[in-house]
This record gives sequence, C-alpha cells and structure tokens, in this order.
Amino acid sequence: VNYEGSIIHLLNQADFKTYWISNQRPVGVSDTQITKIGKGAKTSTFLNIKHTSEKTPFDQVLVDELKKVVKEEGNKKVIFLHTIGAHIKYENRYPNSFNYFKDVPVTKFKRKNVYSTINSFDNVVRYTDYILNEIIIIAKKQGGSSFVLYFSDHGQEVYDEIDFFGQSVDKMVTKNMYEIPLFLWQSEEHKKAKIIENEINHKYMTDDLIHSIADLCFIYSKEIDTSRSIFNEAFKERNRIIKENVDFDSDFNTVELK
Repeated sequence: VNYEGSIIHLLNQADFKTYWISNQRPVGVSDTQITKIGKGAKTSTFLNIKHTSEKTPFDQVLVDELKKVVKEEGNKKVIFLHTIGAHIKYENRYPNSFNYFKDVPVTKFKRKNVYSTINSFDNVVRYTDYILNEIIIIAKKQGGSSFVLYFSDHGQEVYDEIDFFGQSVDKMVTKNMYEIPLFLWQSEEHKKAKIIENEINHKYMTDDLIHSIADLCFIYSKEIDTSRSIFNEAFKERNRIIKENVDFDSDFNTVELK
C-alpha cells in the first residue's frame, strides 16, 4: 500500500470502508484537529454539538449508530467510535440508572465535593464498560474476523496523588494524567489469523497506534513498522519521553511544569 496521511487514509487506500462516528462536537479548541482526521473517513457522522460543560448525549448514541452501520453493504469495514467518555463534568456523562457509586471513596482528601467527584468519575468508567460490552456484543453477532480495540487519548488525576481532578493543572502533572486504559477483543476467527502474545506489561505509547492498528488489519506498507506494533511478536519497547525530556518510566512521579 502506498500511504501518506493518517491511519484513516491508510485504511482507505487498503480498500476498507471507513467510518468516523463521534459523540464529541466537531469544532472547538481541542476538537478541530481530531475532526480533520475524522473527516478523512469515507463516512463521518457527528452526533453532538455541545461543549463538555453542558449536558451532552450519552455514549449510547454511538452504539445505536453502530447497529445501523454494521448492516450496510460490505464486510470490509473499520469503524472509529469517538466517545465523550469521562470528560468533565463527570456527572453529565452517564444516565441516572448508572448512578451506582454513592459511598465514601478511598482518598486522602476528606471533603464532600471530593467524594462526589470521585463517585461520579467511577460511575462514568462503569458506564463506559457497559458501552464497550454493547459494542463487543454487536461485533460478535457479525461473525467472521473482527476486533474491538479501545484506548483513551489521555488519563486523569482524580484526587489520587494531588488535590485536583482533571487532565492537567498549571503547576503539577501526575502519572494518572498519562497512563491510559487499552484493551483488545478479538473474534475467534481473528484470533486464528492474528495470534498475539499475551504480554500485558509491555511499555507502549499510543503515538505508535498507526502501526498497531495496521497490524491488526493485516495492512503492509513501507511506512508501517511492526516493531512498533504492540500486537506483533517483533515489538520492541522504546523510551517513553514526556514533557520533551522527562523519562516516564525512570524519572517521573509528580512533575512540576516549567
């Protein structure tokens, strides 16, 4: 495959039918660049135009749209679902039926507002787990070779190391803001075609996802390096450098921003 551009452009050139379905608004300080990538898909759909500070549609809308897309013609598809996930305000990210955590959580910061924030965040994570399960159920029903890959674009501090919640703060950043969830589900047919070493402790950075996704889709290009795919036996760990010169694994705990 000759390739120039994003992972979506690569998939397009490999004759996949690509979809970008987003529950985040298409235009904004943090949104516009991602929207440009999403617009590269053969079909792009935006289900939310509100800022995260407002009451937005729940991520169930992505599941509903996915049910429609999988019925469309063709069986060589890659569908990107862009969730709103755990964006602040946490309490606006899940329906009342998922208001599960209400007790006093474990934290060294003993205030009622801290307790409610942690509980709301945990409720979002639980709701996201539900959404992912719904997506996997849909993938299973399709049969054939398929996979579901989930990852977050960033982590968050929620009153764990410092008296703060969110992605960043003016003076301090913590590991929780960088460590993210990432998991892969494979159908039985995909497992047979793509055997993956069960190693959960590999050190990995998501700027290498283009190599990993291409590997899962069996795309071969001179721009794709299998040693940078965490799903490949040729994978090689590399130094994880953040903030330009901080070694995440050896130097980083809580760092003061300059």
